[in-house]
Amino acid sequence: MLFPLFRSVRGQLLTLGLTATLVPATVAAWLSISQQHSEAEMAAGSSMKQALEGLDLIAKGQKRMIEGQHLLLEQMVENGLRTTAATIDRLGGYRLVESEKVKWTAVNQYTKESVELTLPKLYVGDAWLGQVKRGDQKSLVVDEVQAQLGGTATIFQRVNEQGDMLRVCTNVLGKDGTKAIGSFIPANNPDGKANPVVRSLLEGKTFHGRAFVVDRMFITAYEPVQDADGRVIGASYFGVPLESVDSVRKSILETQVGKSGYSFVLDSAGNALFSRNANYDQKRLWDVLDANGRPYIQEIIHGAMSTPDGQHYLHKFPLRDQEGVVRQRVVGCVYFEPWDWVLCVSCNEDEFTQVATSLREDAARSIWILLCVVSLCGALAVLATLLMSRGITKPLQHAVELADKVAAGELDDRLNIDRKDEIGRLGSALDRMADGLQAHATVATGIADGDLTLDPVACSERDQFGNALVGMVAQLRLLVQDIRMAAHLVETGSGEISSSSGTLSQGATDQAATLEEIGSSLTEASKQATCNAEQASEAGDLSRQAREAADQGLNRMESLTTAMERIITSSQSISKCINVIDDIAFQTNLLALNAAVEAARAGSHGKGFTVVAEEVRALAGRSAKAAKETSNLIRESLEHIRQGETFVGSTSESLRTIAERVGKTEKFVAQIAEASNTGARGLAEITTALTLIDSVTQKNAASSEETASASTELASQAKILTKMIARFRLQTD
Repeated sequence: MLFPLFRSVRGQLLTLGLTATLVPATVAAWLSISQQHSEAEMAAGSSMKQALEGLDLIAKGQKRMIEGQHLLLEQMVENGLRTTAATIDRLGGYRLVESEKVKWTAVNQYTKESVELTLPKLYVGDAWLGQVKRGDQKSLVVDEVQAQLGGTATIFQRVNEQGDMLRVCTNVLGKDGTKAIGSFIPANNPDGKANPVVRSLLEGKTFHGRAFVVDRMFITAYEPVQDADGRVIGASYFGVPLESVDSVRKSILETQVGKSGYSFVLDSAGNALFSRNANYDQKRLWDVLDANGRPYIQEIIHGAMSTPDGQHYLHKFPLRDQEGVVRQRVVGCVYFEPWDWVLCVSCNEDEFTQVATSLREDAARSIWILLCVVSLCGALAVLATLLMSRGITKPLQHAVELADKVAAGELDDRLNIDRKDEIGRLGSALDRMADGLQAHATVATGIADGDLTLDPVACSERDQFGNALVGMVAQLRLLVQDIRMAAHLVETGSGEISSSSGTLSQGATDQAATLEEIGSSLTEASKQATCNAEQASEAGDLSRQAREAADQGLNRMESLTTAMERIITSSQSISKCINVIDDIAFQTNLLALNAAVEAARAGSHGKGFTVVAEEVRALAGRSAKAAKETSNLIRESLEHIRQGETFVGSTSESLRTIAERVGKTEKFVAQIAEASNTGARGLAEITTALTLIDSVTQKNAASSEETASASTELASQAKILTKMIARFRLQTD
């Protein structure tokens, strides 16, 4: 259905208008849509990037806060150790009294297993540290240090060679509110590995770091206590529990990310140290699964711990919210090794893409608006194109109708379009074309009526039809003149041929009469020869008569020879005339052929002349045929006449011989009989030859009559041709 639309100018204009309107509008809309889509995607990416960077900043900010707090705690712990050492030095230093023993029920702080021990008393100065267990009872040294700095302080006594450290004086309280004396740090942890605190102490080094104290994690410092021999006999401890860093805890819990985001802290074992949901605090979340059944807590911890220091780890996982809807969560986390904390900041991912979603919705609305605008532009373009195309195609339709009429030969209508644009020029050009064709048709009609006095005029040098018409008229004029001249020549030649044929017929008649006389003479000579043979006695007289007859016959033969030469000359003249007739017929045939070609070029206007040309051509053909037949007859007559001339020559020679022999008759009487017989045979041959000559002569006479008849017919046809050509009027008439 689309291609027929392109076959009309109106359809093409409509297509052009729609293309010129819709293509730029569509391209602009597409570019705008692409730009908006690109901007939306860029905004989505930017918002997501900013959100993730926000998570990173929050996590890193929390880490920096913890690092700062850690430095403060380490400084506080260091100050606690120095204060403890200064207090002990002030009181007189450590002293083991081997003579005084005391029993201890030592409890492993990890396994809670107890063991009974008996150890020397540990003094500070002159005072035994004692076994103060009640929380409200003062302990030596440690309470003084706590009063000055806060935190917790402990004095350890080495239990055995392995290095187990027993708390003999402390202000660290257990869950029951009592002081945690009697608990010890084993040299080896439950997993069989050396305890890092004990190992450092036994090596004579101070341990700084996170340590499990009784039942909680502390930021601690353990300093070895040595005797005079440098042997480690115990340790001095100062520490601050991590859970007591209220400012850090409060800051982390108060961190808000979007609407659903929050912060929480895990340790490397998957325990929730604290979070917004207090129900999870101190609970092991290591095996908790996300909506896809993956242990996302393990993935978070492994990712954070494997990320290089100073960088954050980003993890996404699906999780069901309180309403049971699965939503994608994003968590940014960093690992702080000194505290074994995994700082996590989590939020729903869709909160990061709200801006992008809003931009996409705006882009979708813009797309619909652009589509409506493009559709409106297309409708307006169709309307404008239809109105404009109607003003263009209607005159073009009239022009097509005029062109169809001109093609059908109807040249009377005109467009008469009064416009100054290309359509107006097209209408004027078609009107001028119709005027020119009508003028040429008028000239062609006059030519068809035989009026060759008309002078057609070409519109321009490029007017092929006008130039062809001018050339055709000129050629027709020349052709008519040539045909007139040829007809006159044919008529004149026909008269000459008729006259020559009459002369040839008369000559043939005279020749026949002469031959008849010769035949009579030869008959008489034959009889005479017979008499000579029979009447030898009369040989002399007969010889004289024979010589006279021979002389007479010789004269007759010479006359016959002369007559034959005249016949040959006349036949040659007739042959020349026949050739002239044949040439005239050939030229007439060529002229008739040219006239037929020109008449065919003239089309329907030259049909009448075509008939004339065909008649002339047929007449020329018949004339050529008759001339050819006459020429063949004359050629055969000449051949027979030449044969007769040969026979006449032979006869003349025989007569000369007869005359010579007759002259010698008297001397050769004895040979008269033989000579007479020879003469009789010769005369018989001459008689036969004369019979042939007579037959040829009769044929020549008949051919001459036929030639005369054909010439008369040719003259009659030439007159008819002259009358037919006379219907064409020339400017010279």
